[in-house]
Amino acid sequence: MKKLILKIILAILILMTGTGLFFEFGVRLYYNSEELESYRKQTLEATPFSETFYNIYDKIYQDRLFTIRQVLPNSLLDILKGDRITRNSYDLKAAKNLAKSNNSNIFGLTTLAFYLNRNVGPKQCFDFYMNKNYEYYAKIVKSNLTVQDLQDSIEILRFFVMRKGPSVYNNKQIRINEEVDKVKLKLN
Repeated sequence: MKKLILKIILAILILMTGTGLFFEFGVRLYYNSEELESYRKQTLEATPFSETFYNIYDKIYQDRLFTIRQVLPNSLLDILKGDRITRNSYDLKAAKNLAKSNNSNIFGLTTLAFYLNRNVGPKQCFDFYMNKNYEYYAKIVKSNLTVQDLQDSIEILRFFVMRKGPSVYNNKQIRINEEVDKVKLKLN
């Protein structure tokens, strides 16, 4: 009986190690060198946000620098428990955004997220993803503000509210203002 338990534990450890190594180094199975370099450059070229933006974001969400390495084990546990995945990984979100024309499956995207985490870092992945979100937001609200211009805390909060559900708030100024007021109360 003890031998069986030891074999099961050993098999689980080998499986976990193999899976970890696959996600860490299997990116070349899905993407060629040119694609990887292009993704890396695009991510590195993302315009950084203001310190005000980062401070407000961190007060509200506290997940800006979570990495795929931190989120993946917790997400797997959440799935096994039947819970909803609650943590964000901006390296995975950046990977999804970068490779959307590549039709990658979840394994390819996860290996790309590990690659981005290792070669770019979580801050740049966050900036890249949020830049793409802000471009979409600016089109919807017809804003001329750039990422560098985003300094006003109310405008930052409006962006956070709108990115939750742009179609819900589109052209509904009163509803946006109500949500911004709710978030401001939480911050104080």
